[in-house]
Amino acid sequence: MSDELSYKFSIYRTIATGGIAFLVGGAIWTGGDPSMFLHIPSIAFVFGTCSFLLLGAYGADFLKFIPASLTCLAYSPSRPSRRYAEIAKFGSRYVIAGAVIYGLLSVIPIMQNLSDPSGMGMALAVSMVAPFYAILVSEIFFAFVYQAFSDSKSDSDTPKHDKPLLPASNLLIPLIVFGFMIGMFFLLLQAFSSSWEPVYR
Repeated sequence: MSDELSYKFSIYRTIATGGIAFLVGGAIWTGGDPSMFLHIPSIAFVFGTCSFLLLGAYGADFLKFIPASLTCLAYSPSRPSRRYAEIAKFGSRYVIAGAVIYGLLSVIPIMQNLSDPSGMGMALAVSMVAPFYAILVSEIFFAFVYQAFSDSKSDSDTPKHDKPLLPASNLLIPLIVFGFMIGMFFLLLQAFSSSWEPVYR
């Protein structure tokens, strides 16, 4: 049934995709060293976890969803697809799960070496790459694709229990990132306070 989908070029979706790419790319480029955002292990873990979970849950439908979701960045589907909307919805959750797991795995070695703060700044920066990509993919890409394939375009055709947003992640993501940053801040304070020794003359 998903094979019967056709697409129509949308100037609005194209402008939106280009605008988001420009803003995010510009922020990365002006923020310092762009290579810090290309940490391959973080990217591979986050995308790999999400992809394997979706592949196990949806099989061949997920493989068809990949080109269809990329097409939706510039084209509008001719009709809703509940199956693809469901994949986007759960993909938004799975990518967050991958980022949380990788973040925890990155924090454990940092906590084991609090006595040596010399390399802590780099380690903390690397540990934030996974949440960055998770938010980018979950709240921008998957939400954008979910809206394209959901049947929420017509209020009269939308059941009461269907929601165009992704409620499972909308509140969870800011809380996770905020808590993670607060935890990293206190780790830095602990490391530098324990390594500082007053000099008495």
